[in-house]
Amino acid sequence: MSGRLKLAVVVIILIFIFPQKVKAAEAGLVIKFKTENGIIKTEYEEIKILGNFTPNERAYLIFCNLFLPENEFVPEGTRLLSTMIICDTLYVNVSSEIKNYGGIYYEKHLMAQIVRTGLEINGVDKVTLLIDGEISLLNEGSLLYKATKYEELMD
Repeated sequence: MSGRLKLAVVVIILIFIFPQKVKAAEAGLVIKFKTENGIIKTEYEEIKILGNFTPNERAYLIFCNLFLPENEFVPEGTRLLSTMIICDTLYVNVSSEIKNYGGIYYEKHLMAQIVRTGLEINGVDKVTLLIDGEISLLNEGSLLYKATKYEELMD
Protein backbone atom coordinates (compact mmCIF):
# COMPACT_ATOMS: atom_id res chain seq x y z
CA MET A 1 0.00 0.00 0.00
CA SER A 2 1.14 3.52 -0.73
CA GLY A 3 1.78 6.00 2.07
CA ARG A 4 -1.34 8.05 1.27
CA LEU A 5 -3.56 4.98 1.20
CA LYS A 6 -2.20 3.82 4.58
CA LEU A 7 -2.86 7.27 6.04
CA ALA A 8 -6.42 7.27 4.67
CA VAL A 9 -7.08 3.84 6.20
CA VAL A 10 -5.73 4.98 9.59
CA VAL A 11 -7.90 8.11 9.53
CA ILE A 12 -11.02 6.10 8.66
CA ILE A 13 -10.30 3.59 11.43
CA LEU A 14 -9.78 6.42 13.94
CA ILE A 15 -13.08 8.00 12.94
CA PHE A 16 -14.90 4.74 13.68
CA ILE A 17 -12.99 4.00 16.89
CA PHE A 18 -13.26 7.56 18.27
CA PRO A 19 -16.43 8.99 16.67
CA GLN A 20 -17.14 11.27 19.65
CA LYS A 21 -13.82 13.03 19.10
CA VAL A 22 -14.70 13.91 15.53
CA LYS A 23 -18.25 14.96 16.37
CA ALA A 24 -17.06 17.11 19.29
CA ALA A 25 -15.31 19.62 17.05
CA GLU A 26 -16.00 23.19 18.08
CA ALA A 27 -14.75 26.45 16.71
CA GLY A 28 -13.57 29.37 18.77
CA LEU A 29 -13.04 32.86 17.48
CA VAL A 30 -10.02 34.92 18.49
CA ILE A 31 -10.34 38.65 17.81
CA LYS A 32 -7.12 40.62 17.48
CA PHE A 33 -6.29 44.13 16.38
CA LYS A 34 -3.47 44.80 13.99
CA THR A 35 -2.02 48.12 12.85
CA GLU A 36 -1.46 48.45 9.10
CA ASN A 37 -0.24 51.77 7.73
CA GLY A 38 -1.36 53.54 10.90
CA ILE A 39 -4.90 52.09 10.71
CA ILE A 40 -6.24 49.59 13.23
CA LYS A 41 -7.76 46.54 11.56
CA THR A 42 -9.73 43.77 13.22
CA GLU A 43 -8.42 40.29 12.56
CA TYR A 44 -10.64 37.24 13.13
CA GLU A 45 -8.94 33.90 13.65
CA GLU A 46 -11.06 30.76 13.85
CA ILE A 47 -9.65 28.07 16.11
CA LYS A 48 -10.90 24.50 15.59
CA ILE A 49 -11.02 22.53 18.82
CA LEU A 50 -11.23 18.78 18.33
CA GLY A 51 -11.98 16.46 21.21
CA ASN A 52 -13.97 16.36 24.38
CA PHE A 53 -12.92 19.36 26.42
CA THR A 54 -14.68 21.09 29.26
CA PRO A 55 -15.84 24.68 28.68
CA ASN A 56 -12.92 25.88 30.83
CA GLU A 57 -10.42 23.92 28.74
CA ARG A 58 -11.95 25.30 25.52
CA ALA A 59 -11.68 28.86 26.86
CA TYR A 60 -8.04 28.27 27.80
CA LEU A 61 -7.20 26.94 24.32
CA ILE A 62 -8.87 29.93 22.67
CA PHE A 63 -7.11 32.48 24.89
CA CYS A 64 -3.73 30.80 24.37
CA ASN A 65 -4.07 31.97 20.78
CA LEU A 66 -4.90 35.53 21.84
CA PHE A 67 -1.85 35.81 24.10
CA LEU A 68 0.72 34.85 21.48
CA PRO A 69 3.82 37.09 21.27
CA GLU A 70 2.97 38.34 17.75
CA ASN A 71 -0.23 40.03 18.96
CA GLU A 72 0.86 43.67 19.04
CA PHE A 73 -1.65 44.74 21.71
CA VAL A 74 -0.57 42.08 24.22
CA PRO A 75 2.54 43.26 26.11
CA GLU A 76 5.64 41.13 25.68
CA GLY A 77 6.04 38.44 28.31
CA THR A 78 2.34 38.30 29.23
CA ARG A 79 1.39 34.75 30.16
CA LEU A 80 -2.07 33.26 30.31
CA LEU A 81 -2.24 31.65 33.75
CA SER A 82 -5.77 30.22 33.67
CA THR A 83 -9.33 30.66 32.52
CA MET A 84 -12.46 29.72 34.41
CA ILE A 85 -16.12 29.96 33.54
CA ILE A 86 -18.41 30.36 36.55
CA CYS A 87 -22.11 30.64 35.67
CA ASP A 88 -22.00 32.96 32.65
CA THR A 89 -18.80 34.84 33.56
CA LEU A 90 -15.39 34.06 32.08
CA TYR A 91 -12.43 34.88 34.31
CA VAL A 92 -9.18 35.33 32.39
CA ASN A 93 -6.16 35.22 34.70
CA VAL A 94 -2.91 36.63 33.28
CA SER A 95 0.54 37.51 34.57
CA SER A 96 1.45 41.02 35.72
CA GLU A 97 3.42 41.62 32.51
CA ILE A 98 0.10 42.63 30.98
CA LYS A 99 0.74 46.03 32.59
CA ASN A 100 3.94 46.60 30.56
CA TYR A 101 2.49 49.25 28.24
CA GLY A 102 1.45 52.87 28.34
CA GLY A 103 -1.49 54.87 27.08
CA ILE A 104 -5.27 54.67 27.13
CA TYR A 105 -5.37 53.91 23.39
CA TYR A 106 -3.32 50.77 23.92
CA GLU A 107 -5.30 49.80 27.02
CA LYS A 108 -8.68 50.07 25.31
CA HIS A 109 -7.60 47.89 22.40
CA LEU A 110 -6.12 45.30 24.76
CA MET A 111 -9.35 45.16 26.79
CA ALA A 112 -11.56 45.03 23.69
CA GLN A 113 -9.62 42.02 22.35
CA ILE A 114 -10.10 40.16 25.63
CA VAL A 115 -13.82 40.97 25.90
CA ARG A 116 -14.68 40.32 22.25
CA THR A 117 -12.84 36.99 22.27
CA GLY A 118 -14.42 35.94 25.58
CA LEU A 119 -17.96 36.81 24.48
CA GLU A 120 -17.54 34.52 21.44
CA ILE A 121 -17.33 31.48 23.74
CA ASN A 122 -20.59 29.56 24.13
CA GLY A 123 -22.26 30.27 27.47
CA VAL A 124 -20.18 33.38 28.26
CA ASP A 125 -22.06 36.65 28.77
CA LYS A 126 -19.52 38.52 30.93
CA VAL A 127 -15.72 38.75 31.02
CA THR A 128 -13.49 39.61 33.98
CA LEU A 129 -9.72 40.08 33.79
CA LEU A 130 -7.64 38.91 36.73
CA ILE A 131 -3.99 39.88 37.08
CA ASP A 132 -2.05 37.29 39.07
CA GLY A 133 -5.36 36.00 40.43
CA GLU A 134 -6.76 39.35 41.59
CA ILE A 135 -9.12 41.94 40.17
CA SER A 136 -6.84 44.87 39.47
CA LEU A 137 -6.84 48.22 37.69
CA LEU A 138 -4.85 48.47 34.49
CA ASN A 139 -2.24 51.22 34.03
CA GLU A 140 -4.66 53.89 32.85
CA GLY A 141 -7.23 53.09 35.55
CA SER A 142 -9.51 50.75 33.61
CA LEU A 143 -11.11 47.80 35.34
CA LEU A 144 -12.28 44.82 33.33
CA TYR A 145 -14.95 43.39 35.62
CA LYS A 146 -17.96 41.50 34.28
CA ALA A 147 -17.82 43.37 30.98
CA THR A 148 -20.75 42.54 28.70
CA LYS A 149 -19.94 44.70 25.66
CA TYR A 150 -16.71 45.69 24.05
CA GLU A 151 -18.11 48.84 22.44
CA GLU A 152 -18.33 50.62 25.79
CA LEU A 153 -14.60 50.01 26.28
CA MET A 154 -13.76 51.92 23.12
CA ASP A 155 -15.50 55.20 24.11
